[in-house]
Amino acid sequence: LLSIPNHFTKKHSILFHSRNLKLETIMSHASTQPRVLQLKYTTATVRQDGVCILEMHREPANTLNLEFWDEMNECLAFAQADQVPKSHSLVICSTLSKPIFSAGND
Repeated sequence: LLSIPNHFTKKHSILFHSRNLKLETIMSHASTQPRVLQLKYTTATVRQDGVCILEMHREPANTLNLEFWDEMNECLAFAQADQVPKSHSLVICSTLSKPIFSAGND
């Protein structure tokens, strides 16, 4: 379902974490002019330091359906785009108010 090209996974760090790490802490290290892709259930932000923050925001529990997986692929393509800033790391997090990362496939 989620296609992560080999060249991305071998050369880049991919971090999966729960809400325990505050998104504000991650985002506070960002410089000006990040690249941002806002979609229905996800948002990808590539910071100046090359870290891509992929936020999941599908209420009520970030359940994963086909549309959600399509958006995840679009966000990964956005992160890998040959633009400035270039992404070298990926952090995937939930922005739900509940302490839930994802309930899994729908």
